[in-house]
Amino acid sequence: MKPGTMVFLVLATTGLAGCSSMARLYPGWTGSYNTTGRLLAYGRRAARMDADQRKQAYSGLLPLNDKGCSAARVRLGLLELATPPAEVPDKVPNDPLAPCVRGSDVASTPTGDLAAVLRSALAQRKARERHTRALEKQNQHMQEQLDKIKQLERSMQLHSGSGGGSGGP
Repeated sequence: MKPGTMVFLVLATTGLAGCSSMARLYPGWTGSYNTTGRLLAYGRRAARMDADQRKQAYSGLLPLNDKGCSAARVRLGLLELATPPAEVPDKVPNDPLAPCVRGSDVASTPTGDLAAVLRSALAQRKARERHTRALEKQNQHMQEQLDKIKQLERSMQLHSGSGGGSGGP
């Protein structure tokens, strides 16, 4: 199972659990449940998209023209989570889900809960990417140092083997 698929399943379970709880607490309340269900279905589709389909989906979602929380923002977050990091377009905002979790009317709904969990998953992924890049840079630096040491060692061996010694006993 791909890591992105596993994260999505956790998000889906969390979102559905929140939706069913709200429906039991407030019997007439179904709007956010329906929206969250449609968003989760989109997330499942996004997880199965190939690179061309994802590119087309991004072009349909970007640029974001709203200031508040919208289903488009949550779909963008789901799509970003389903996309390998190297394939995420540069034009994707750094934190598209912020309006969905900060001081919005949506923040206390299942859709807001889904956005918060999704935002956290994306932040963790970005932190792992930064850490991986730092380790790769450190590894490259250490490899360069090792190459210099090997070159110095060869130079010393050539120097000692070309008459630099005393000629023996």
